[in-house]
Amino acid sequence: MNVLLADKLRTLGRFYGDTFTIELPTGSGNHCTLVDAADLIDNGLTALFRPVDGKRPADGDRIEASDSPLWREHPTFSEFFDGDTGEGLGATHQTGWTALVAHLLNPRLPPDPRWS
Repeated sequence: MNVLLADKLRTLGRFYGDTFTIELPTGSGNHCTLVDAADLIDNGLTALFRPVDGKRPADGDRIEASDSPLWREHPTFSEFFDGDTGEGLGATHQTGWTALVAHLLNPRLPPDPRWS
């Protein structure tokens, strides 16, 4: 859901440009463009899979967080995540929606010239 939301925010952001902003988070007084909001969602998702002190937050305390080369070389994608800690829950080795984070970890493509 987050990937789809960010994708649509980015599409709308390209249409409205910098003239349309939203307050994020609500009540903070901080305003950003829709593209910036999409980037914030994407960065939050990818942060679950980027190592912090050698461990991915999505791995939590499960075996996937062990120092075994098998787990280090073959990261898993969980079915869903704890909303507070980001630890992956449910089935691992998902190749569906959760694996969309691989798309987000790749460098961004240049902007579509049709929107310039």
